[in-house]
Amino acid sequence: STSLLHSCLATRRQLCSRLVLRSDMGSGARPLPPRRIGHSLRPGRAGPTAPRRASPRRFSSLCASPAAQPVLSLLCASHTPRLRRPLPQRLSASERRAAPLASRSPRSPATGKPRGVNAARKLRTVRRTQRWAQKRYKKAHLGTQFKCNPFGGSSHCKGIVLEKIGIEAKQPNSAIRKCVRAQLIKNGKKIAAFVPRDGCLNFIDENDEVLIAGFGRKGHAVGDIPGVRFKVVKVSGVALLALYREKKEKPRS
Repeated sequence: STSLLHSCLATRRQLCSRLVLRSDMGSGARPLPPRRIGHSLRPGRAGPTAPRRASPRRFSSLCASPAAQPVLSLLCASHTPRLRRPLPQRLSASERRAAPLASRSPRSPATGKPRGVNAARKLRTVRRTQRWAQKRYKKAHLGTQFKCNPFGGSSHCKGIVLEKIGIEAKQPNSAIRKCVRAQLIKNGKKIAAFVPRDGCLNFIDENDEVLIAGFGRKGHAVGDIPGVRFKVVKVSGVALLALYREKKEKPRS
C-alpha cells in the first residue's frame, strides 16, 4: 500500500528514481549509476541541496505500473510495520457512570503527591506530622507550657508583692522601669512584673495581692525592659487603670 511505502523509504524521491529506472530499462538497457540524494550534479552548482519531492499523482501511477511490482514485493518482504498502541477510548461522564465496574479500566498505582479522591487519609497524616515543625503549634501542644510557664497555662495569676524594684532599661535608652517582685499563690514561683503608667507604683505596697497578666508577647520580654515578661493589672481587686484615672479608690486593709 501507499502508506507502507511511505514508512519504508526515507524519501519518496528515492523510490521514484528506482521505479523510473526500472520502467525505462529494456532488455539490453544498461542501468544508470545511482544519484546521491541531497547533492546537486548540475553544472555550476555544488554543495548539498534539498531533495525534490515527487508529486502524489505521479507516485501513485508509478506504484500501479507493472514494472514496480518486483520493487514493491521486495520492499514489502523486507519491511516489518511497527505496531502502535491503540488510542484509549474516551467516554463522557454519563457513559462512565452507566458503564459497569467490570468494563472500566483498572486504576493505575498511585505515584507522586496524593491528589484527588481517596487521598484524604494520606494528606491528614502528613499534615499531622509536619505541623510539629511550626513554632506556634509545637509550643501550644508539646506540654512544656505547664512546666516552663509560671502561670501553668493560665492567662492571669494572683500573687503577693514581695518588694518594689527598679530595672534599668536597655541601651540606648536610659531609665529605671518601675517593677515589683511577686510570689504566685498557686505554685509559689517568684516573678518580676512591670507596673504600667506614670506614678502607679505608689498604689502598690508590700504584701498586697495583685493580679498579674502577660506582657503581650507570649512569654517574651517587651521593649527595653530585660527579663520582665509580665505586668500588673489589679491591686487588691481594683483595676490599676481605674486607680490611675481616679475612678476608684484602693480599699483600706
